[in-house]
Amino acid sequence: MPLSRNQLIGLVHQGATALGMDDDTRRAWQQRLTGKASCSAMEWRQLERLVAELRHLGGLKPQRQIGKRPNPAQAKAKQISKIEALLADKGQRQGQPVPWAYADALAQRLCKVDKVTWCTGPQLRKIIAALEYDKRRQTAPLPPRGGVVGWGVTNDQAPLHPPGRRLPAALHHRPGRQMEPGRGPQMGRG
Repeated sequence: MPLSRNQLIGLVHQGATALGMDDDTRRAWQQRLTGKASCSAMEWRQLERLVAELRHLGGLKPQRQIGKRPNPAQAKAKQISKIEALLADKGQRQGQPVPWAYADALAQRLCKVDKVTWCTGPQLRKIIAALEYDKRRQTAPLPPRGGVVGWGVTNDQAPLHPPGRRLPAALHHRPGRQMEPGRGPQMGRG
C-alpha cells in the first residue's frame, strides 16, 4: 500500500536527520535531486524518489518485504504467535525470510480459507502441525554409519525385512527343494 504524501514528507525529514543533515543542507540536497527546495512544493513521485535515496544512503531502514503480521482475535493470538515463530525458524533454515503469504497458502490448501487470520482454532492447529512436520523433516539427522536403525541392529547388519515377519513361500528357497512356477516349494521331486 503506497504511503500518503504527509508520511513521505515525514520520512524525508526523519531520514535527513538520521544522516546528520541540517535544514539548509537538506534543502540544498532536495533542490539538487528534484529541482525544488521545499517538500510541500514537491509532487508525490518526487517525494518517493527522496525516500528511496535516503534508504539507499542508510538514513532510513529498508522496507520490509515479508508482509505485515496479522492481527487476530485474542483467543487465537497464541496460535498465530506459534505460526509466526515457525515461519521465522523456517526462514532462518532457508537463509531468507518466509512471508506470511506462505501461511496464507497453507490455510488455503489445508483449510480452504484464504487468510490465516480467518481460520478457526482447529484450522490453526492443522497449520501448526504442518509447519512442525516440515521442521522435523528438514532437521532430522540421518543415522551415522554403524548406528542403530531399529529392531536393535546397526546399519551394517540391517535385514531386508523386519524380524518376526515371514516371507512369502515363493521367496523361500533351500537346497533340496525345487520351485515349480505358481506352486511354491516342492519336496522330493527331481
